[in-house]
Amino acid sequence: MDERLLRLLIDQARERRDEAATHAAGARRERDVAAGTLRTLTDYREESLSRAPVRAGAAVGVAQLASAVHFDARLIQAIQQQYRQHADRSADALARDAALSEQQRRLKALETLESRRAQQTQRTAARREQRALDEFATNLAARRRPGKER
Repeated sequence: MDERLLRLLIDQARERRDEAATHAAGARRERDVAAGTLRTLTDYREESLSRAPVRAGAAVGVAQLASAVHFDARLIQAIQQQYRQHADRSADALARDAALSEQQRRLKALETLESRRAQQTQRTAARREQRALDEFATNLAARRRPGKER
């Protein structure tokens, strides 16, 4: 594989990895926001239940009780919807993290290939240089021997 082509593939893999990291971070933020909203709704329901008209101990009218029941039902519905949204966001965050891991693995594979090629190139150059030095030393020794002709 051409060195320039490998460098291009590495650059593209790095861009895809960076995009995946951005998407994964965004998905985690969305999951955290959904979790915060779910906590807020749950806390609000707990507070609403503690202030319920029936808990006050005073006489409660049918209209006031119906309103409180309706409000509680709507709050439960909102909590269930937010729970589903949090679950969806959590699944999305896990999928994005998996995609990020895959992009990191691909990038690492290409960088390892590049590193191995560079090491092989260095070893080849070192062997070539050693052969040239050996040949030079052999020729120098042959020229210095007394009584031998060139």
